[in-house]
Amino acid sequence: MPVAASQLKRLPKEADCLSPRPFSLKFQFTVAAALANLPAMQPLPQTQSCFACGKNNPHGLNLAFHTDGSQIITVWTPTPRHIGFADIIHGGIIAAVLDEIMAWACGILGGRFAVSVDISIRYLHPLRPGDIAKGIGSIKENRRGKIFKTYAYLRVADIEIASAAGTYLAVKSATEEKLLADFGSEASLLQECRATLQPKR
Repeated sequence: MPVAASQLKRLPKEADCLSPRPFSLKFQFTVAAALANLPAMQPLPQTQSCFACGKNNPHGLNLAFHTDGSQIITVWTPTPRHIGFADIIHGGIIAAVLDEIMAWACGILGGRFAVSVDISIRYLHPLRPGDIAKGIGSIKENRRGKIFKTYAYLRVADIEIASAAGTYLAVKSATEEKLLADFGSEASLLQECRATLQPKR
């Protein structure tokens, strides 16, 4: 777990979840408030099987993404099954979330899904079950749609939990086709979203 012992302290109360009980009214209102504070967004379809964003993967994170045209955004609430130790979310799970945000930045804002070549992560504060975490990422540099330099960060209220920078390599056409097939009937929605975001030539 890549969190220093000195960082194993309780987050300020304003960063805590209002209620850890799933499906509680307070929980629903907290998620709604987190989404309401984001810019006007376009929802994006989910894959079927991906560990991070697959809606039909019973063991996955079930991340749902939105875009405001310049960033990729998600709101994620970790649960006790994501704990590493001492009631703290495992750093590897946080890394997976940041990686997925940056991959989606490539896939939507860059017009091509890509795989991570190198990722650098800074863990700044512990994340706990029930915390409402907002993740945001984008592309810093697009090298002809083949190599992307990306960034992402995860916050709870005003507290930055972790940040990441990465280098991503665009997948080959055959791999892209297989990936799009995992979106099922929503693959066309993904392509339409890409078309609206790509600069006119």
